[in-house]
Amino acid sequence: MVPQDGYMRRSIRVLAALALWLAAVGPTLIISMIAVLSGPVSPEGFLLSAAFLLLFLTFPLVGLVIAIRRPGNVIGWILLLMGLTFTASSLAYEYASTSLASGFRSPAVLLAAWFNAQTFWIIPVGTTIVFLTFPRGHLPAGRVRLPGLLCASASLAGWALAAVRPGPLGGFDQVDNPLGAPGIVGEVVRGMGDVPGLAIIGALVLSLGLLVVRFRTARGDERQQLKWLALAGGALMLPLIGLVLTEVAAAAEGTLLYSIGEISYFGLFLTLPLIPLAIGLAILRYRLYAVDRIISNAIGYGVVSLVLFGVFAAVNLTLVSNMSPLVNNSGIAVAASTLLVAALFNPVRVRVQRVVDRRFHRARYDAERTVAGFASRLRDEVDLPTIASELDATVRRAIEPSSVGLWLREGQR
Repeated sequence: MVPQDGYMRRSIRVLAALALWLAAVGPTLIISMIAVLSGPVSPEGFLLSAAFLLLFLTFPLVGLVIAIRRPGNVIGWILLLMGLTFTASSLAYEYASTSLASGFRSPAVLLAAWFNAQTFWIIPVGTTIVFLTFPRGHLPAGRVRLPGLLCASASLAGWALAAVRPGPLGGFDQVDNPLGAPGIVGEVVRGMGDVPGLAIIGALVLSLGLLVVRFRTARGDERQQLKWLALAGGALMLPLIGLVLTEVAAAAEGTLLYSIGEISYFGLFLTLPLIPLAIGLAILRYRLYAVDRIISNAIGYGVVSLVLFGVFAAVNLTLVSNMSPLVNNSGIAVAASTLLVAALFNPVRVRVQRVVDRRFHRARYDAERTVAGFASRLRDEVDLPTIASELDATVRRAIEPSSVGLWLREGQR
């Protein structure tokens, strides 16, 4: 009877996960097909729509896989709900904006506008809970448990206060919050100003801090799982920095900084799906220990790109400004700079990657040193038993296999 009950519970969980996934993905695909068939769109609009579609599909898909493979892990269900929230928010915005533009104001329209405004805060709340419970799906024990509970509580309380604050709704200035608290309670909530939003943002930042604390004390598989999330977060930081710089500098249209902001805006929607993908890989433990090589290569190629870009710019400016009128031709300067960068690429890459591996990918660095030491020791060795013994020891130290076998072909007589 117990196995039958367990099978039924698992079947119900799978059906619930599939229902949430279909509810999140179905409307998104239908809206995308309608947008494609409605008429031609600009290349920029097509790329942005594709990025939105990728974002809206990744969260529920990863959540579905985790919910089926790890049904006891709450993160899969949160990702499914976040994907459903994305879709519901888009539908609510389209419905509310179209209805209000035509002058139609019903309770359903007002609730749709309210829900769309609240999704701005629902997503950070869900992200906070994911960070606090990653990767096991529950709050960790130990000294971070109490701060985690406070963090989750502050996030949920901030969202509740933002949901009942009286006044115009974000995105719909002509609509007052239909669920705004009345009387003295409403005045108190209104007087709090940005406190609810600051509570949610503060909880999100604190959850990231607790994630760093856990990473410093984690060992084994959990440490590798946290590295996957850190890798996706590092990729997400690049477009965020570009957007912040553009906003702070208030870059005018047509300037280089404005172009960087436009690229960063598009890159934000390309890197956001990396968060659920990294979470899925970490929780399912797929190629878990490959993260060290990915981080090392990403940092290495990033440093190489910056170095070569600096060389290209310096050589180009030098040739254009200081050399003879023959070289003052910008085409010749660009060609010379490009040839120099091409010649420097491999030597710079090898040296930079060696330094980066020493810090971020010790296993590869130590393995290369072990193999190099083996080659130098046996360069002049002719004794076959000694070579076999050294080869066995080197392989065991470099790649740590479960077993090692050495076959030698007998010499012809």
